[in-house]
Amino acid sequence: YLAPLFNWLIILYLISAAIMLIASIVTETDNMSLVYVTLFAVVANIVVAIYQQARATKKLEALQSMAAPKTWVIRDGQIEELFSKNIVVGDLLKLATGDQVPADSRIILSTDLRVNEASLTGESELVSKNRGQAMQNRDLHLQNQENILFYGTFITTGHCMAIVFATGADTEIGKISVGMQDIENAEIPIRAKMDNLGKWFGIAIIFLWIGTLIFLKVTTGEIEFVQSLNAAMSIMPVNIPVLVTVIMLSGVLSMAEHGVIVRNIAAVDSLGRVSVVCTDKTGTLTKSQMSVQYVWTRGSTFKITGSGYKPTGEVILMDIPNNPQKVENVSDYPHL
Repeated sequence: YLAPLFNWLIILYLISAAIMLIASIVTETDNMSLVYVTLFAVVANIVVAIYQQARATKKLEALQSMAAPKTWVIRDGQIEELFSKNIVVGDLLKLATGDQVPADSRIILSTDLRVNEASLTGESELVSKNRGQAMQNRDLHLQNQENILFYGTFITTGHCMAIVFATGADTEIGKISVGMQDIENAEIPIRAKMDNLGKWFGIAIIFLWIGTLIFLKVTTGEIEFVQSLNAAMSIMPVNIPVLVTVIMLSGVLSMAEHGVIVRNIAAVDSLGRVSVVCTDKTGTLTKSQMSVQYVWTRGSTFKITGSGYKPTGEVILMDIPNNPQKVENVSDYPHL
């Protein structure tokens, strides 16, 4: 939470507050008002940012828990349905059409098994899987590992049993995720400007402080440490960090009205500068899960519920708009 907040300007505020506090104690002068004002600006900035990030994280976790898939697992001779996060190495998975693979697993039994690996490889073409033989070449490309099911992929047809050998960050998609986190993020424009402003203020304060010390020494014959420091710190605009945070927070709240959750408050600045978005389609904007929603035939309209690869849903006759009827037996409608 705190790492993105400590730019050069904030650090300069903290250093100046610490110096003034020490100077007040050593010289026994009352200089605490400026210390309090500086600390208030820093604390207010940190509190607002932490609150926003904690709020966004909580919402994201709630969404993830709602969408968390369950899988039938055989463990200790008992079959039970578990969330993916509770699956461990050695569990025996029982997967069927529509299921999402919860961990990297090795197939031990399969029937007419085909898998969509678009989330991992970007290719929407279905891949046939079977028990096969143990891999002799461990550098084999992912698409050629016919006896392996990868976390995040979907069973489109058939069913199988597979034993888990990798979970979480140890899965293939987990390794990709960890690798992306290790990539150093580019400097956010507003943070770069704040850092640059803080450096210039720091240089200006040092020169002003030295100049004031020399001036007071020449005019009064004494070294006025606290007075010169106060004069130098007077050029510091204490309200800048709070003002910047409030502006970005207004952007966060505006985006929230459109259903967008912002975890890092500083990202609002970068998003506001975006003019062109280059993105992958399959697996990013779409799920590569084409689903029929309506069927029109021989003057009748049918609504189809359900989505994705799971063989669930209902067929509803919509000929009478205010009185939709559930189709109990599709064979009663040969034209459907």
